[in-house]
Amino acid sequence: MVPSLWMVEPWLDQVRSKILDLARTETPFVTNLAEHALLARGQMLRPSLLLASSLLGGASEPCPEAISLGVIVELIHCASLLHDDVVDKSRIRRRLITVNAKWGNKEAVLLGDFVLARAIRCLCKVPDPKVLASIERITYSLSVGQLMELEQSGNIDLDEDSYLRIISHKTARFFAECAYLGGWTAGLDDDALTHVSSFGLSLGMSYQILDDLLDILGSAPGMGKDTTHDAANGNVTLPVIWLLRSALPSQRDRVIEALNARDLTFLRDNLVRHVADGGARAYCIEKARSYSAQAKSEIDALSARCPSTIERALTEVLGYVFARVDAGGDASLAAEKAAES
Repeated sequence: MVPSLWMVEPWLDQVRSKILDLARTETPFVTNLAEHALLARGQMLRPSLLLASSLLGGASEPCPEAISLGVIVELIHCASLLHDDVVDKSRIRRRLITVNAKWGNKEAVLLGDFVLARAIRCLCKVPDPKVLASIERITYSLSVGQLMELEQSGNIDLDEDSYLRIISHKTARFFAECAYLGGWTAGLDDDALTHVSSFGLSLGMSYQILDDLLDILGSAPGMGKDTTHDAANGNVTLPVIWLLRSALPSQRDRVIEALNARDLTFLRDNLVRHVADGGARAYCIEKARSYSAQAKSEIDALSARCPSTIERALTEVLGYVFARVDAGGDASLAAEKAAES
């Protein structure tokens, strides 16, 4: 976990406990699948962001609604991963074999539906119109972003603006809504909620750009999932976009040939070197830093109205996403590096 977010660990444990309760059903087969998918420990960054934001109003601990919302956003995230793994034919997720690889695609899709049903059950306990509207925005943006990405699969000519629109929908707006929901439980006014949401959006953009970079440069054991995943599925991300527009013609042609043929042997042997040595890594980090700077400005705008410990915690999250790159995607090692900085 991000070192500065250790302050929410006691309440994150409550989120995990409630998710465990929701995984249990009267049907052993469903319980077995649900526990496999839901108990694999990920970064929990979305509920952590929500819980931290819930303390912006000065409360000493998150209210019950914040805990419930933390459960909801993590369940939505888990459901999306179950469906993603089917689409992408993933075999490893959070250091465990995926449900689709272990049981099958039908089981994974239906389990994703079950997990969403559990999220809806929790949502019934927080029936505020603003909460319902936020959850609708999450699910809408997430599904539209994934469909946009699928539409562009194999498009070697994808431009940077189109890429940024895709990740805004599929990742960044989810982060924005998590921050918003936390701020809502803290009782922040509309102006403060706008700043908190904008912080989450810029954080999400930075996070996804670096995550896409790590898909090429990261360590599979460290990340807990397959690498060169995007290239294997025809998804053109920012490091590849930069590489294709800056490489020598012969190099560009060979990379395009490998991408079109899904030649993973070539891509795994050469894409890392091309991205690391050809400037794509530096470009992606600089682009992520520009979004990080935007996020920091939103926190600065809140500084007079929020506890300094929470302001510092949210600021340090920005450092953590960059520490992940140096750690090869290993969340634990990234946390250690972030703590040292």
